[in-house]
Amino acid sequence: MKKASIVSLILIFLLYSCDSKSPDARSRNSAVIPSVLEIKLDRSNYNVTSGDSVVIHANSAEIEKSFSEISLLVNGKQVYNAPSFPFEFTLKTDSLGLGRILIKLSAFDGKKMHGKSLTFTLFSSIIPKKYSYEVVNVYEHDVKAYTQGLVFHNGVLYEGTGHKRSSSLRKVDLESGKVQKTLSLDDKIFGEGITYLDDHLIQLSWQSQVAFVYDMDFNELKRFYYKGEGWGLTNDSNHLIRSDGSHKLYFHNASNFNIEREVEVYSNESVIDKLNELEYIKGKIYANIWQKNDLAIIDPVTGAVEGIVDLKNILPKKFRDKRTEVLNGIAYDAESDRIFVTGKYWSKLFEIKIVEQASL
Repeated sequence: MKKASIVSLILIFLLYSCDSKSPDARSRNSAVIPSVLEIKLDRSNYNVTSGDSVVIHANSAEIEKSFSEISLLVNGKQVYNAPSFPFEFTLKTDSLGLGRILIKLSAFDGKKMHGKSLTFTLFSSIIPKKYSYEVVNVYEHDVKAYTQGLVFHNGVLYEGTGHKRSSSLRKVDLESGKVQKTLSLDDKIFGEGITYLDDHLIQLSWQSQVAFVYDMDFNELKRFYYKGEGWGLTNDSNHLIRSDGSHKLYFHNASNFNIEREVEVYSNESVIDKLNELEYIKGKIYANIWQKNDLAIIDPVTGAVEGIVDLKNILPKKFRDKRTEVLNGIAYDAESDRIFVTGKYWSKLFEIKIVEQASL
């Protein structure tokens, strides 16, 4: 046999071997063993409102078998032990966090453990209030600033900007909009949200998974590392609160940045995702929603959206151009109870008063 023929046969064998181990091949050759357990809710629509009670029905397709260790878990936490099948369990949802709820049923038949699970989505029971705004003051803003974070402290505005090779931390005079001090980030870093806590400024990065801790003169003191993306950042005096562009908010230990808890953000009708710049105001989290003109007002304990502020048309058309991007940047002056907002490449920064819209 010629050498070329031998090589060809070897290649064909290798290709066949690889193909036989492909996911499709494995699934064809593997028998799907159905679970003998059955679990369902007392409703056809698995969207549930927080506070509602949900009846869980559990049974086995092989009722003649003797089962032991029958257990029901909710989000990994055991809530019920049953003596036998069938059974019903009423789950109260008022103490559960919003979002995806995982129900798992398990039982032992004397030889092996069986499992069955389902999920439902828990929505807020609160109908968000609708707010508009009044412009109180208008200030100049650097049109070259790709605003990612905004903080007001001790009469001074601090701003974090983004984009690689142009990310920075800035000290800005509110009245004039002039940049008084700038720290340029490494060219590889895409700067994101900032916050002030205990005489420190903390700045996130987008995908570099590092947060920078500075003193008030912009000297870097240390770094925090985290998994995932960094978008917005604020604090409740105890935790550093981070968004990552999803519908989740992460509460980090302020000393070591370990995640201590997280909440999923939902309204009474839908998930609220693309959470971006954050600001903690009077016990609530205000969040920019990426590429929208809205601010979400969020309960930091439950993740429920309690209000939506419509900031449509706050930047007049005469101040917009091809480069002007979305609303982004919220700062709060706690001493004077003032809220400031701006956007990416906006030439103006606005002090606003939030006004509740009248019900129809």
